[in-house]
Amino acid sequence: MTNAPLSLLFRIRRRAVANTLLGVGEHSKLKLVFVSSFALCVLAGLFLMFFEMFRFMARFPEVQAILTSYLFALFFLSLTVMLTFSTCIIAFTSLFHSREAIFLQPRPFRMEDIFLYKLTESMTFSSWAFLLLGVPLITAYGVTNDVPWYFYPMTLLFFAAFIGIPAGLGGLITLLIATYFPRRRKQVVALVLLGMAVVAGLWACGQIQESKRHYSSIESWVSSILGRISFCQNPLLPSHWMSEGILASARGYVGKSAFFLMVTLSNALFFLLLAYVAAALRYRDGWSICQAAAEKKNYKKEWLLYRALRRLLFFQPPQLRLLIMKDVKTFFRDPGQWSQVLLFVGLLFLYVLNLRNLGYHLAGDLWKSIISFLNLSATALVLSTFTGRFVFPMLSLEGKTFWVLGLMPVSRRAILMGKFFFALGGALLVSETLIILSDWMLEIGPTILTLHIITIAILCVGLSAIAVGLGATFPNLREENPSKIIAGFGGTLNLLISLAFIAAIIALMAAPSHLYVAHKLIPIETLRPWVARAIAIASVIALLACVIPLAVGLRSLAKLEF
Repeated sequence: MTNAPLSLLFRIRRRAVANTLLGVGEHSKLKLVFVSSFALCVLAGLFLMFFEMFRFMARFPEVQAILTSYLFALFFLSLTVMLTFSTCIIAFTSLFHSREAIFLQPRPFRMEDIFLYKLTESMTFSSWAFLLLGVPLITAYGVTNDVPWYFYPMTLLFFAAFIGIPAGLGGLITLLIATYFPRRRKQVVALVLLGMAVVAGLWACGQIQESKRHYSSIESWVSSILGRISFCQNPLLPSHWMSEGILASARGYVGKSAFFLMVTLSNALFFLLLAYVAAALRYRDGWSICQAAAEKKNYKKEWLLYRALRRLLFFQPPQLRLLIMKDVKTFFRDPGQWSQVLLFVGLLFLYVLNLRNLGYHLAGDLWKSIISFLNLSATALVLSTFTGRFVFPMLSLEGKTFWVLGLMPVSRRAILMGKFFFALGGALLVSETLIILSDWMLEIGPTILTLHIITIAILCVGLSAIAVGLGATFPNLREENPSKIIAGFGGTLNLLISLAFIAAIIALMAAPSHLYVAHKLIPIETLRPWVARAIAIASVIALLACVIPLAVGLRSLAKLEF
């Protein structure tokens, strides 16, 4: 029997998506062309990387099957964790704080239908990156191996079935958090800190034991690596079902592949059904608790973090210090912002902490130099993503309350500089920590480490100024959705300028040090003047990238009416 109300919700969503697609070509054509070209370049780059990896593994046929199985299992286990967290983050805002959810509450829809509708929306938004990574991986594997024709459609069926597992788990966790944790913040924070301490302790113990090990051959080292990631092959994990099913399809075992497909699909339907039943029982209560908790928030007792930050900003004027504190508190009071930053930064920290487990610190100077600058580039790209996603729309998100700032005894310049220093402080804290930790794990020398620290500081200044200045130049005070704000011409221009700035700075700073460290083509006496000139030119570029956008943004902000 068809669920008519739920079908109506999905028909409305399909009509809205169709109207959005029809209107894509009417505005922001520059963004459409750029995003399409950039996505194709990313897909092509990922395909080439995976293609070379599988072609290299094909040279060792005796271990290729084992390595491929572990690779696929680890890939899908990582995606399970990432998609579950991503679904939790998006679903919590979508289910309990979005305007559409508020609109649907008094309408004649069952609570579980609203929950499933919004959960499907969250699952769609969180799973696009899964396809972006999965399609090049599977295509490269199929090209480098003699796979039958039905390998590709079977893989797509596996992908479609797999997405339901993290979606169902994410929905259940979201209901649990909304129902039981809004009034127990201290307990939740203590639990998270305890979990982080346990993970850090286990990692430290593993690092100490690893440093004492000596491998007699490459085979023993590979066996040690595979032993440490063997947990991803547990038969009870979705990663095992996906890995075994896809590889069975590639090798022509249709029955075995169909079996694992049914196992994956049945578990996905089970978790979605479990979330649907839990929503029928607890979604209304969770909604009420979340709204009551939001109304009873008491901000009179200030966090120790805020008091410490206020003291660190003693050198700033009082008005500017208050504006910076306002932006800091707004950021931490919005779970949709700090949770996304925590997720991506946490993944980067996890990668950096495992650099020695991967043996990169034992590589030659050439590879250590390449890896260090790749880490620097990855940190800069993530930083540009954060400035574009969170910093650029900051002024626009003041929205209808901008008149409050306009009537305060604070200059427009102070408003703009407050947002700049807020963005710069957060960028420096995260990126410098990542770079220092990354170079320490790679055992990079102090000279190159200092160069990396200077490079990332220059990037932080320029990227923060570009995002703040262009955000003030292209404000949209009528829009409350930051995704729509960054989708306009200003957001596209910010992305283009940020990427060009990153490419220029890293090219300037990487060339002389890479030639010295990796190839020894220039002596140290010649290197120092080269580095000095590179730092000077990069500083001038950063100064221009800082002054020009802020000046243009300040001029636009001064003319802004409220």
